[in-house]
Amino acid sequence: MSRFALVLLLAVLALSGCADHEARVKPATALIETPMAGYCSATYIGPRILLTASHCILVDSGPITINGKAGNIIAARHDGSDMAVLVVDIESPAWAKVGRRAKQGDKVFFYGHASGFDALLRRGYVVGFHEKRTLVDMTVGKGDSGAGVFNERGELIGVVSSVFSAYPTFHICAVRQPDEGFL
Repeated sequence: MSRFALVLLLAVLALSGCADHEARVKPATALIETPMAGYCSATYIGPRILLTASHCILVDSGPITINGKAGNIIAARHDGSDMAVLVVDIESPAWAKVGRRAKQGDKVFFYGHASGFDALLRRGYVVGFHEKRTLVDMTVGKGDSGAGVFNERGELIGVVSSVFSAYPTFHICAVRQPDEGFL
């Protein structure tokens, strides 16, 4: 019986570790809205610095709504693929730590804002790589673009960039990783 109790305790501790990372990451996620692009997701990587998909930001400066608060983009930097770093005038008390590139089979998660909903937690795993993209099998939708994708340690490893869907129930998400020196 004591062996079973030990195994059960280890399983509970392992699962609670994942929940801790998810809970720590959630406050760093944001729902952003711009007049031209509509709803997207983003992740704070500094007190006033957001990481998102470039296609979410069609202009380099101007009005933006972050988690329902009106603000402005002070500066924007695009990486030439589909990633953008924004300096904004709305501060967040929490931000994400950037981690290393994922490996095939790694479990990943993100909080996205599909259709403008509150942060929805999705989980999946890395299925492969193509050029600078990591292909991830998980449920994604319109508005999840720009969401930070995290590894099991709660480290930011990329941004939801595009969705490939062969059927309504099967999605592969292309996650862009920041190039060396971009962040």
